[in-house]
Amino acid sequence: MVRSRDLSLPTSPNSAMWVVDISSFDGRLAYAGSRYGHLYCSDDGGDSWNKLWREFSEISSVLSIPK
Repeated sequence: MVRSRDLSLPTSPNSAMWVVDISSFDGRLAYAGSRYGHLYCSDDGGDSWNKLWREFSEISSVLSIPK
């Protein structure tokens, strides 16, 4: 079941949010990327988000893997 809701991002993305990935090994870990390079991370299941310092030219998919 997919649950839809607004993301509480700390800063506005530079374009439409394009992808969201919820980790298959830790359901509290999630990543969300805007089409034009902003990447956000949540470690509490999407209740709060942090913008990662690195920006990319384009994000078309996100995949989290275990360390």
